[in-house]
Amino acid sequence: MKAFIIKFFIWIFSLLPLRINQWVGQLIGTFSYYSNSRNKKIAQININICYPNKTAQEKTQLVKNTLIEAAKATTELGPVWLWDVSKLAPLIIEERGANILDNALAKKEGVIIVAPHFGSWELAGLHYCQKQPMTILYSQPKIKALDSLIISARGRYGVTLAPASTRGVMQLIKALKKGEVIGLLPDQIPSQGNGQLSHFFKQPCYTMTLLSKLQQKSGATIVFSALERLPKGKGYIMHYLKAPKTIYDTDLSLSVDTLNTMIEKIAAINPEQYLWSYKRFKKIETNQTNIYKA
Repeated sequence: MKAFIIKFFIWIFSLLPLRINQWVGQLIGTFSYYSNSRNKKIAQININICYPNKTAQEKTQLVKNTLIEAAKATTELGPVWLWDVSKLAPLIIEERGANILDNALAKKEGVIIVAPHFGSWELAGLHYCQKQPMTILYSQPKIKALDSLIISARGRYGVTLAPASTRGVMQLIKALKKGEVIGLLPDQIPSQGNGQLSHFFKQPCYTMTLLSKLQQKSGATIVFSALERLPKGKGYIMHYLKAPKTIYDTDLSLSVDTLNTMIEKIAAINPEQYLWSYKRFKKIETNQTNIYKA
């Protein structure tokens, strides 16, 4: 029943013009703020520790705005998953640093596109496929009845879904060695043993090592990217950022630290559009303080 309701709302969202769709997202995000939702509490904790120099008023406004932007990312699933590519493609009105990706693709040595949870990251994945098909890791949703919808939506533009397992990682390595493109969301908390402690906004943060290991095994070029949402349904701006040399270093700690530095740089493009309602500083070690515990 829950899956049916979600699918129904995604369909409803797909019927709305983008400006109205995002206005609905704004209403949902505003409700999330004033209802003191769990997402609000997580965003408050993250923003308080990551932006200690902001005033109380600035932090409050950022919390409210980031909940609104996160809700827009949810309502946008309707258009992103159900609209035709001919209708979606024109929404990306500018690509900044497009030569960075083009130069990486021209090498034909494999490309890893690293895109944090920023702006409309779901639409970003579909846009990359307009240049070249790509492979991404995929974990089955908690509501299994949504699985077919997600696979269909992502697969229709040339996305190959690899399972989030050892077999899936081997599939990514194989794609890179063939000179293909893969995509990673770098700011998800990895499982125990698949990450290491680094710092994100000067805070201890358990961070994935997968990106560094994939690059070392394949020799692929890393490109950072983010899709920024413009107000009032005016479209999106795609940002491509060149990866610093230190991310290719064989010193795993240096490489992972560089990854977090680049995520910080992307968040700085528009802090409201970074997903601050995600438990990025989740407790990993038994003796570590759980900052999200009520």
